[in-house]
Amino acid sequence: MEDGISYVYSFLDDWFIRKCAWASRSSVKETATSIKKFYQCMSEKGYVKVEDYKSLCEEIKDNMDMFLDSVDAYDDDLYYDMFM
Repeated sequence: MEDGISYVYSFLDDWFIRKCAWASRSSVKETATSIKKFYQCMSEKGYVKVEDYKSLCEEIKDNMDMFLDSVDAYDDDLYYDMFM
């Protein structure tokens, strides 16, 4: 859990989109919200530093458009591969 905070970007930008069949723009947003709530709880309990939690929230906020673009690009590639 403590190390996982450093993998959230690659999880939301790549792994989740490729490995979860239900990945969509809304599911990426929902998953990001769940991750933030999880790490908020963990910071309140003292398992992760509050500064790390705040940094995570900023990283998600600053990169959400990129995560959503990644979902769109992946969906476009799947469509192209299936029908072209």
